[in-house]
Amino acid sequence: MKSLRPFRLRMKPLAASFSFLFVVGGAAVAMPADAAVGIGARNAPHVSPRYALRQQQRASRAARTRIAHVASPRAIGATRVVTSCSDDLGDAGSLRNVLASAQEGDTIDLGKLTCSTITLVNGPIDTSVLGDHHLYDVTLQGPGRDALTIEAAGQSQVFVIGGFSSNRGTFTANDLTIANGTYSGSLAACVEGFGGALALNRVSVTNCHTTGRYSLVFGGAVDVTTLFMTDSSITNSTSAA
Repeated sequence: MKSLRPFRLRMKPLAASFSFLFVVGGAAVAMPADAAVGIGARNAPHVSPRYALRQQQRASRAARTRIAHVASPRAIGATRVVTSCSDDLGDAGSLRNVLASAQEGDTIDLGKLTCSTITLVNGPIDTSVLGDHHLYDVTLQGPGRDALTIEAAGQSQVFVIGGFSSNRGTFTANDLTIANGTYSGSLAACVEGFGGALALNRVSVTNCHTTGRYSLVFGGAVDVTTLFMTDSSITNSTSAA
C-alpha cells in the first residue's frame, strides 16, 4: 500500500472554521465545515476572543500543584524515556514528569512501556505558553496506535500545546492513540493548541467531546492553527454549544 503523503492544513487563529479531514486505510476524506464536529467546529459567529477562553482555562487550573523538574536539563534534541505508566505527580518516570523536564527539540520515547494505556488523572498535560513548562517543539514517539493510548477517562482535556505565535513550533505525536477527552469550556477536548502546528503520524484521535457555555465552540477533538496528518484519523468526536 502506498504511504499517504503528508498534507498541510492552515487556518488563521480566529477564522470561522476549517474542514474536517480524516484518513482511514490510506484514503483522505474531507468533510465540509458545517459537518466538522471533530476538528475546530464553530457553532456560531465569532463574538468573543479565543484568548479570553484560554485565560479562563488557565485560571481554573491555577490552584493545581506545580510539578518540579525531576531531571537535569539535557542538550536540545535529546531522547527522554518514559518508564512509568502512572500519572502520579511524584513519579519521575511518568509521561507528565518527563515532559516537565524536557527541552526544546527533545523526543519523548514511550516505546519501552509494557502497559497499553496511560490514564491522566491530574488534568491535561500542558506544554503550552500558559502551562508550567512551555515547549514549542517536542515529539512523542509511541510504540504503535494499537499498542498505546493516552487518555483522560472523560475527566479533562488530554493535551494543551503551543505558543501564541502561530508560525512557531510543532508538537509531533507518532504511533499512538489520543482518546477520551472531555471539556466544557468551548475549547477542544483532546488537543487544544495556542498556536504553532500539530503533526500526527500514524495516530488515532477518538472519543473527544466538547460543550460550551459560550456562543461559539472551537472544536471537539482538535483545535490548532496548522494541522499535519499522515496515516492518521480523527473519529467519534463532537462539539456542541
